[in-house]
Amino acid sequence: MTAARVFNIDFSKPGSFKSNGSPVAIEELPYCGGGPAFIVWEPAIVLGKLFEYKEFPLGALSGKRCLELGAGCALVSICAAMQGAHVIATDRADVIHHTQRNIDLNAAVIRSKGGSVQARVLDWREDVPDDLGAIDMIFASDIAVSPKSTPLVRFSKTLKSLCDKYGQHQEIYIAHKARSELLDELLYLSLHRMGFEGNVLTGKDNQHPLYSSERVDILKVKWTGKTLEDMPDEFMPGDDE
Repeated sequence: MTAARVFNIDFSKPGSFKSNGSPVAIEELPYCGGGPAFIVWEPAIVLGKLFEYKEFPLGALSGKRCLELGAGCALVSICAAMQGAHVIATDRADVIHHTQRNIDLNAAVIRSKGGSVQARVLDWREDVPDDLGAIDMIFASDIAVSPKSTPLVRFSKTLKSLCDKYGQHQEIYIAHKARSELLDELLYLSLHRMGFEGNVLTGKDNQHPLYSSERVDILKVKWTGKTLEDMPDEFMPGDDE
């Protein structure tokens, strides 16, 4: 479900959603025909508000260099920057203008919090850029909404390439909504085969109590440095996208 339906958030109304005590302005385009990247979904809210809960004590993100994969509306990147992080919000070329639009809407408040966000094109079908600089943390939310292996494998390969190129010490947080058992299995399988291990943060004890969801898991993983086996982008018959 969209964030609006689950948490009763209306981004068209100023102050409907806040991060670190300040309103966050987000422009959604649900009828533009561009797909789910132009809407804020439930996992993005859960992950964005995690930055204000016990997993991240006050000041934990200040000065951290972060990268978001599949930023879409940029809500999670903006929430991290509101905590003083310096974030690279990445997405496909056909989405990044919308990402930039929402960054611009919040630029003044982000600066006042000591953070920053820049938008960059990073397509999971292409090589990882060489000029991203140091990365302390990587995060993503709702990376796939249907049980098809191709986007999940591309995501996991991109994540592995980032760790390989910029160091395997990064903290990685992935907010994932349980839509089907098959989707869950494909995500965990693709991450495992690329050498990622970790644990799951679930429920009000581990997520912000006012912005938690029983259907959203936050995977906290790290790369082991070992890829178990290579995978083609399509490892399920007939699954090409």
